[in-house]
Amino acid sequence: MPDEPATNEAYATAEQFMKHLGKHLVQLALFSLPGIDLTDESDDDLKEIQTDAFGIAVETNADSEDDGTSSWVSDLSNLRPEPEDQLGSFLQDDKVAKEEAAEAAVQAEEAEKKVAKESEETKTAYEKALEKALEEAKNAQEILKQAKEAAERLKPSDAPKPPIKFMDAVGRRFSFPWHHCKTWKGMEELIKQAFLQVDIIGPHVHEGHYDLVGPDGEIILPQVWETMVQPDWAITMHMWPMPEPPAPPSPPPPSNVPPPPPHHDM
Repeated sequence: MPDEPATNEAYATAEQFMKHLGKHLVQLALFSLPGIDLTDESDDDLKEIQTDAFGIAVETNADSEDDGTSSWVSDLSNLRPEPEDQLGSFLQDDKVAKEEAAEAAVQAEEAEKKVAKESEETKTAYEKALEKALEEAKNAQEILKQAKEAAERLKPSDAPKPPIKFMDAVGRRFSFPWHHCKTWKGMEELIKQAFLQVDIIGPHVHEGHYDLVGPDGEIILPQVWETMVQPDWAITMHMWPMPEPPAPPSPPPPSNVPPPPPHHDM
């Protein structure tokens, strides 16, 4: 659009303002029309177009003062491109657009392949990590199972233990409960109870003059009894050698006094 000279003049009336505004609206409307040779239009036709398009009575005739509209319309017609130039420009733009679209498609395909490759690599790495984690978890469960089994073996059992099979010094056989005879003090008390009514060796038993022998024939000392003895063992009692009993007193020697004579009744 041609430059309008700047003016600071105020419009005296509304009619003058409407005329000025209508002139500019006509210029805008004519600029948007496709390929119309406006130079052949008469002033009457131009006035009719102006009146019909905007409903504003804009007075334009040959006798009025030239306000620059005719020269601007001539310049507008000269600036409008020829149809051949428009077609060439359109084809060139279409070619550029197709090339850009093809390049964008190639870039999109490459980006898609790259994303697919990275996704596949990530999936493979994830599967390997998952497999390794599952294997480690399986090993950990096996180790935990073995630890539990070992703990169960080391845990004291609540089941009753088999008794001790005991044979005393005179050949008698007893079964002593394990929880009573697993200590030396408990075993000693049971042996003393067994010899309460036994003469001769009973006092020796109460004095502790005996040995206890395990199933392998070895003597078990009181100091190591609790660490050596096991449930269901066969324990044998052996008395220490006893001193010889004192010899019985010898009969009194015979007397030299003769026996009294026999007494005869009268």
